[in-house]
Formats: sequence, structure tokens, C-alpha cells
Amino acid sequence: MNQNSRLTPHFKLGELCKTKYVTADGNIPSRGVIENLIRVCGWLEELRVVAGVRPRSKVGCAVDAEVVAGVRPQSKVGCAVVAGVRPQSKVASDCTLAPDPRPAGSAARAEAGEGIVVAGVRPQSKVASDCTLAPDPKPAGSAYSRSEECGVRSEEPIVINSGYRSPEVNRLAGGVPSSNHVTGCAVDIRCAGKEQMIRYAAILLDIADETKRDFDELLLEQHGSVCWLHFAVRPKDNRRKIAFLKV
Repeated sequence: MNQNSRLTPHFKLGELCKTKYVTADGNIPSRGVIENLIRVCGWLEELRVVAGVRPRSKVGCAVDAEVVAGVRPQSKVGCAVVAGVRPQSKVASDCTLAPDPRPAGSAARAEAGEGIVVAGVRPQSKVASDCTLAPDPKPAGSAYSRSEECGVRSEEPIVINSGYRSPEVNRLAGGVPSSNHVTGCAVDIRCAGKEQMIRYAAILLDIADETKRDFDELLLEQHGSVCWLHFAVRPKDNRRKIAFLKV
């Protein structure tokens, strides 16, 4: 197993399979388990983005699904901001674009690759929306950095205490045989305390609601003064089970 293989940009296979227990199977995941780990890590990437943004001021700029998607809301208008574009005025479609000063059918338009120009509206970026917006000055590939538009970016890495457990590792760890850890569908997220644990849980609930995706378990667990968040996502039949547990 290549410990440094990346499941997603910020999470490696070794991080999701680490264990203090030594077993004959080496806690090596199958292909199906790796696919489940990738699914969970997709949620963790979104959690990482939102948890690392602290609002700059109360200006109605929500750090939510738009920020998660790398989109920066720019103003309170009736046009959804998509892919970092900003609306310029309001029209019947709730999105408005600056009129194109170039003659219809001109070579300049064709060279710009703007495609069909409707009613004097010129799209400035390829987005699945009727909104036209100015391109984001930040480099391509730095979509998450757009969250800085709504708040102060801080490094808050998501640390995994436990991810995949083979049946033997799960037994040694005291897990139940049906644990989502055995299939690679669950992770235990380290939390600095109750406040961070609740904050992470709230962010994951918001992500689920805003993206209309379901999860299987969101368990806020505590043992003495130690807190962690157990989060699980199955390929199907997710139960959206939420609970506070003292173990």
C-alpha cells in the first residue's frame, strides 16, 4: 500500500488507514474500501474549507455551499453567483451582463470565444448560468482561496484519529462488527474540545442540507475531556443518524 497516495487533495491513504495495532492483514484496504474513503474525504475537503474561514464582519456574506464550491459571493443581488463570477445589474432573468460594445458577428467576438450573444448580453466566462461576471483574479486552481472574500483564511487542518479498520483492527479497537469503519465509510475527526466538535458537526449538517446529500452517522463523542466527531457516509441507504455519546 502506498501510504502517500492521495485520496483527495489534502488527504492521503496512509492518514485514513493508520492504526497502532499490528495485525497480519496490515490493515490494507480493498479497492471498494478505498472508493468509500474517497467519498468521505470529499466531505472532509468541504469541511476543511468552511472551518478554515472566520467571518471578517457581519455583512451578510455567508460562508456556505458557495464558498465550499470555490465561489465568492460579491453582493446581495437576485442572481446566484456561480464559479466566481459577479452580477453587474438586475434584469428579468435576475442576472445581468454588460452590453458588448463590439458589432454583432464581428471577428473580435468570435476570437473571444463568446459563443452566441443574446439580447446584447455577453458571457465572460463559461458557467452553467445566465449570469455574467468578471473573472476572478486569483490563479486557476485556487478556488478554495476565494473564501477569503468572505472572511479571514486560517490554517485549520482536519486531523483524522481513525479511518479504515480491518475486521481484526476493529476488534482490537473495541468496535462493533457492523462498524462503518470496517467498510471505510467512517472517520473519527480529532476535536480540540466541545466547541470545535459542535462547530464541525454544524458545518457538516449545513453541507448536507445545502447540497442535498445524505450521510449515515454524525456522532459527537466524548471520553473524559477528549472529544471527537464520528462521521460516516455510505454508498447508499444512509440513515442520517445524529447523537451525542459519552463513551
